[in-house]
Amino acid sequence: MLPIIRFVGPESNHTLKKLLLLYWESVEKVDPATGKLRPEMILACNSLLRDLGHPSEYVCGSTLRLLCRIRESEILEPLVAAVRKNLDHRHAYVRRNAVWAVHSIYRSFKHLIPNAPEIISAYLEQESDASCKRNALLMLYHCAQERAVAYIASVLDQVPSFGEILQLAVVEILFKVCRAGCPPADRQNYISCVAALLQAQSASVRFEAAGTLLALSGAPSSVRNAALTYVGLLSGESDNNAKLVVLTRLDDVAHRSPHVMQDVVMDILLGGLACPTLEIRRRTLSIVLDLVTQKNVAEVVAALKKELTKTTGTGTDKAAEYRQLLVQTVHQCAVRFPSVAADVVHVLMDYVH
Repeated sequence: MLPIIRFVGPESNHTLKKLLLLYWESVEKVDPATGKLRPEMILACNSLLRDLGHPSEYVCGSTLRLLCRIRESEILEPLVAAVRKNLDHRHAYVRRNAVWAVHSIYRSFKHLIPNAPEIISAYLEQESDASCKRNALLMLYHCAQERAVAYIASVLDQVPSFGEILQLAVVEILFKVCRAGCPPADRQNYISCVAALLQAQSASVRFEAAGTLLALSGAPSSVRNAALTYVGLLSGESDNNAKLVVLTRLDDVAHRSPHVMQDVVMDILLGGLACPTLEIRRRTLSIVLDLVTQKNVAEVVAALKKELTKTTGTGTDKAAEYRQLLVQTVHQCAVRFPSVAADVVHVLMDYVH
């Protein structure tokens, strides 16, 4: 250990620093014979203290990340002041790791930094970087929940203008606070805040906000808005895996609130069939079939007939399979609702071979 402290510790090379931090994390820090901290670790503390004030933000931030994984209070105690000082560092990478270090030290050894919630609460008020604020907010939620809730309540009208990472943290906290129980007036304000995030620019925020809104409110307007948000994601997302996840959510909502979802069945149908992937179209038609009623069947069948027309003249295997899927769906609609049978029988005859 001593040669490492002497020769590797002063190096500024990032690769060496990374290896050194891995070494400090894994090395045996306690003497097995006595159960006390090894004397060499005092020199290691001096090395860590230097790195916490290193001019390179990478070295400084990486050292702070290491402190989150150290569980010896004798090592952390002389470093607390340097950790707190890094909350004011010029670089956001260092500041956000300093927040996690404060969080870790407070949860493991509260006596080393007993006023951590007050420090982070004051820090949160003056911080401008979204990722740093997100870390601070989550730290407060886990260590002093009332402070996190009070902060969110004070900026509730500003949440739609926050950055994506901070909006996701707010949605997560509001969900947990509401599920744990809160005053009805506060709950309604929180639900209104989540509903406002259905219009967020970030697709991930809209997705999480929709799921949270459905979990917190069963009001028809909330279900409808969340479903329309999912439909928008279905149409706007390019990743097929994301579309399948959204369809799974829509299927869940359709089983929980079929009467509300019947009003948005055309949005689901058009949004899902716009994707050329057969599996997504198949899942979409399955959901739509569960939502078809006497009231909307004519509109659904008209859209399916239009889709069938688009497949005419296309001879690929996928097009044929899609055509067969559409014919089967039209047939099931006709069987369940004989009132539309006369309108579709000639269509079925044209495509049944």
